[in-house]
Amino acid sequence: MFFYSPDLSNLREARPNTPTAGALGEDGGNLGPALATLGEQERNRVSQYLGVIVPGVVEVGPTDPSADYIAARINFATTNDAEPHVFRAESMSEGTIRAIGLLTALFQHDARDGWIPLIAVEEPELALHPLAAGALYDALTEASEHVQVLATTQSAELFDRKEADLSAIRVVAAEHGVTVIGEVDPVSRSIVADGLATTAELLRSDQLRPVVEPPARPADEQPEDEE
Repeated sequence: MFFYSPDLSNLREARPNTPTAGALGEDGGNLGPALATLGEQERNRVSQYLGVIVPGVVEVGPTDPSADYIAARINFATTNDAEPHVFRAESMSEGTIRAIGLLTALFQHDARDGWIPLIAVEEPELALHPLAAGALYDALTEASEHVQVLATTQSAELFDRKEADLSAIRVVAAEHGVTVIGEVDPVSRSIVADGLATTAELLRSDQLRPVVEPPARPADEQPEDEE
């Protein structure tokens, strides 16, 4: 299982171009080689999602695949049929390079083939424009078809869509000094189903609540069976 907490400098750094260096490191390292091992379909999906998150991007990939060290690279569309502008990792904004890292983690070869059974990431929307949250939600949802995805967030924008699946959401709340994690409670589900508020609106107003199970009694406090 991979628990991603990518470091910006590691995402930007060029790493040795070796055939065995395929998986993206949990610290964000090895991004260039991980991009190089993506299949054509997976690289197209990464490019398409990034093109929505960062308008103008037409391709994502590694720098010169024949070089000893490679990093991430993006191509921007230009006008008048000119050659695309190429930007290396060190020239990308923080939001762009973090988005590439997240998309690579979700669609990397080891995740699609079952070698990585779970990918967890904290605050996937970090450093991204709120309007990019929709594409991010779609990428997380698509990736969950081949690998279990666990994302923690406080961003209401990530759920600001009608098709947000409440069954895939777990709410975290503090109840009487105790952290509780549970499914969305029936009241919140009813509000969303009746169109009175969206999941995002409930989250913004701190009205999204978890199902709270009563604490189990210790064995020595269980009531005795009546005879």
